[in-house]
Amino acid sequence: MKVSVLINNYNYGRYLKECLDSLEAQSVKADEVILYDDGSSDDSIEIASKYSFVKIISNTNFGEKPAFNQANAINISFKESTGDIICLLDSDDFFDKDKIKTVKEEFERNNNLVFLQHAYNEYIDGKITRIVDYSVKNIDYKTLYRKKNYTAFFNPTSTMSFSRGYLSKMLPIVKDNFWRVWPDVRVSRLSPYYGETKSLPNPLTYYRRHGNNDSGIMNKNHKNTLLNQIDHHEYINTMLDKMKREKINYRKSFSFFKFWIKASFFNKM
Repeated sequence: MKVSVLINNYNYGRYLKECLDSLEAQSVKADEVILYDDGSSDDSIEIASKYSFVKIISNTNFGEKPAFNQANAINISFKESTGDIICLLDSDDFFDKDKIKTVKEEFERNNNLVFLQHAYNEYIDGKITRIVDYSVKNIDYKTLYRKKNYTAFFNPTSTMSFSRGYLSKMLPIVKDNFWRVWPDVRVSRLSPYYGETKSLPNPLTYYRRHGNNDSGIMNKNHKNTLLNQIDHHEYINTMLDKMKREKINYRKSFSFFKFWIKASFFNKM
């Protein structure tokens, strides 16, 4: 099976070398690496051009909300890709040396696998601060959704890999009213309805936290975080309704209640 890595980038030249070096150092190399640059004004293109294995797609800035800018990058780079397995990677993150090897083995072992995620190393100022994993093991996620009335059991973009067949059903992501809903939510949370999903405990990605993370800015206080959770679940319910599937009664979940309490009484982070 061929593996494609799709990188989205906007003005992250200062992190790009570490990102691309991690792909060059893989114990099993990706078959193709596609970097979509959304009109960067820094040295991103100059840095990426030094890596002969990287196919660069450079366009003017898409100019929408951050989630739609990222979605556009994924839409276009996926259309240009040829891999049977698609790994997503934000340009401010980077992979463990055995990421591609592990992902490829998992998909080759299971023809029904449509989505794979794993734990990650939180990376701040050049140091691993903790290992994070929001996934739940050894349970069908459709059952988990019903038990918990919630869907937020996923790690971020750079921990996610997909079968090409499944991702082609989720893309392209089009502009809609759910501007708070990031592509990783859109392409991951419906995966249990299309095939097998799997979560690994191995931290195979270094997820960089820094002051300019768009997702961090959107979650800058408890009220914003609550609004994001509402939009995420309303989007998922809209899609489930189209699929004639049971909606998620997220407002009755304990997790949603915690977000509501924080937003109502302790808005500052």
